[in-house]
Amino acid sequence: MKAVLHDKSEYANHYRVFKDRFEAGKVLAEMMSSRYVQKPDTTILAIPAGGVPVGIEISKRLKLPFELMIVQKIQIPGNAEAGFGAMTPEGSVFLSVLYLLKGRTLVSDD
Repeated sequence: MKAVLHDKSEYANHYRVFKDRFEAGKVLAEMMSSRYVQKPDTTILAIPAGGVPVGIEISKRLKLPFELMIVQKIQIPGNAEAGFGAMTPEGSVFLSVLYLLKGRTLVSDD
């Protein structure tokens, strides 16, 4: 499966762009609509808790099935809120390539 990045340059480097997560889902659904609307082989996956309202809105607007994806966040050392990846209950690991490419170290030299 080829990854597709959906973004809008006017939203970059801004804080609190959307009224709430439902509005964010609406905007993202609009950006995705030409590619994904009513695609029978597509499921919207959301990570609790913040991704759920976004995913629900996308699912409703694009008429696609919705599923929760339960994962464990891999935290950035020293920042409990931020993560650079996640691991599924089955052991699959997903890492932020952008975080890794920016030269961040994952293992201490100590």
